[in-house]
Amino acid sequence: MLWNLFQKVAPLCALACGILVGGPALSDEPRPLQVAIDFCESAHREMVRQITDYEALLVKRERVKGRLGEPEVLAVKIRHARNGQEGMKTPFSVYIQFQHPESMQGREVVYVEGKNKGQLIVREARQGLVGRIVPNLMLNPKGLLAMQGNRYPVTEIGFEVLLRRVISVAREELALGNCQVQFRKDATVNDRRCTVIEVTHPQPDERLRYHRCRLYLDDERKCPIRFESYGWPSSPGKEAPLLEQYTYLEVKTNVGLTDAAFTLSK
Repeated sequence: MLWNLFQKVAPLCALACGILVGGPALSDEPRPLQVAIDFCESAHREMVRQITDYEALLVKRERVKGRLGEPEVLAVKIRHARNGQEGMKTPFSVYIQFQHPESMQGREVVYVEGKNKGQLIVREARQGLVGRIVPNLMLNPKGLLAMQGNRYPVTEIGFEVLLRRVISVAREELALGNCQVQFRKDATVNDRRCTVIEVTHPQPDERLRYHRCRLYLDDERKCPIRFESYGWPSSPGKEAPLLEQYTYLEVKTNVGLTDAAFTLSK
């Protein structure tokens, strides 16, 4: 079953494709990267407007301290922060249950912005020795234990934060040039139609965070269902090393998640 899940992670990208190559632009001609930023900002506004919460399987793989970890599968529930009527605020909320690898299976993580003194609540699998002996832990999201094996803290999980991060990094790169931008239409990820934006920096530059990245935006929901980035090859002709990869599968949006969804299971 897990193998079938990993097979879904490999997207089929085909059909129409267009390339915008960075370089000197006329004064009234937008830079290719700016076109991509505008596209992502528009998607972000629409996504925030139409999605309040969602459930999904997140398949992630990250390189941390030079080592590429094995794929992790997380069942996630995420609720966007929103301002409601009469001053009522819904905080950004996260629930995670690890499904793979086996060493993490059953681990639960809860984070609710503004609650629990800003800490994560973590519980290991109850069937394991640690879970039976150690009570629930409260951890600093950016502390050493919580960040072990992770590129980003749990507070930065999810569609909205991912898209904001991509936009922010792209803005930083606008002034640097050395950029090629490619749009692919009619791609699919797990049978979801999407648009792919690929940004490549041909020449190594220590000011840049990656050699190449790809963002897959769901055409209907406008959310980023896949993102991957690669470092520079060690030498010409070598494969670019994967830095990070996140794929959201079996996404269910606007399921009406309440505060009870962001508590540890009983």
